[in-house]
Amino acid sequence: MDTFINPVFHSYYQKHPIRLIDVGARGGLNNNWRKAKRFLSLIGFEPDARAFEDLKKNSAASEVYINSALDKEKKKIDFYHTKQGGLSSIFRPRYDFLKQFPEWERFAVSEITKEEVDSLDSQLEKHRLEDIDFIKLDTQGNELYILEGAGVALSNVFGLEVEVEFSQMYEGQPLFSDLDKFIRNLGFQLFDLRPCYWKRKEGKRYGGLKGQLIFAEALYFLRLEQIRERLDRIQDPALRKAKILKSISIALLYGYIDYALEIFGKEKGLFSAEETKVFYKEVKKTVPVAIRIPYFRGRGRIARLFKFFYNIFRYHHNDWSIGQEFLGNLE
Repeated sequence: MDTFINPVFHSYYQKHPIRLIDVGARGGLNNNWRKAKRFLSLIGFEPDARAFEDLKKNSAASEVYINSALDKEKKKIDFYHTKQGGLSSIFRPRYDFLKQFPEWERFAVSEITKEEVDSLDSQLEKHRLEDIDFIKLDTQGNELYILEGAGVALSNVFGLEVEVEFSQMYEGQPLFSDLDKFIRNLGFQLFDLRPCYWKRKEGKRYGGLKGQLIFAEALYFLRLEQIRERLDRIQDPALRKAKILKSISIALLYGYIDYALEIFGKEKGLFSAEETKVFYKEVKKTVPVAIRIPYFRGRGRIARLFKFFYNIFRYHHNDWSIGQEFLGNLE
């Protein structure tokens, strides 16, 4: 199903594009978000000066990049620059843990600098940016602190994609349980995890593919009752429709047509009879192949065989780090 459903709805997206915040924007947009570029306004935060310049140099008119490190408040902190730049953090790497696994040298600290950090809310106000729809965070351990400084932004967003750790790769960093509790208390619900497993140096080439669960990308969407509460604060009918459509499009970007349907069903009174007809017509085109194929004896064995080959060829890093390829209900 098209991210933006049908041309009948495109005027809403043109006036109110999806506004995505990408904190730790190094490397550019994820593949699934590239499908939304037609009606996407991107705000990227990247503290590394070189990565920031690369992003800025190749940016489109709909993209804004800000060279700032984020935390829960404005202050100066120690920043640990690592051998592999994307692993740098406000936390010192925890070598006693990392040395159990291959290639731990990627986390070796090459330099410690004093950096000024600011809250997300403060930066958005400074740059006159508002009405955020989605926040993506990948900041090597301080995701919780950034969210704690983003109360205004979080009062508007439909979803979050957050890197979470299950073991402390950095000294004193918050873990998944800390983030999950904070995010759920704001009215979000966990939809998916994209896990990554590491095998230890001893025996990395033996046994099954999985090692220890180390970190994951976590996907959260706002609960229906919270969506309704936020809509009630919007007076402009066109803006209310746009907010619902953007929530539906984000659900579609991650492959959750069932949730997109539920959201539309709860709020279809906002839409005309023709818009409602078009929406359901588009959804009916999305029945997956697995459901269309009738049941037959041996179907389960064939499915397990395909899964076996998928596990052999799916993403892995030098035979010791393996992760799920996609976050969300994507193929």
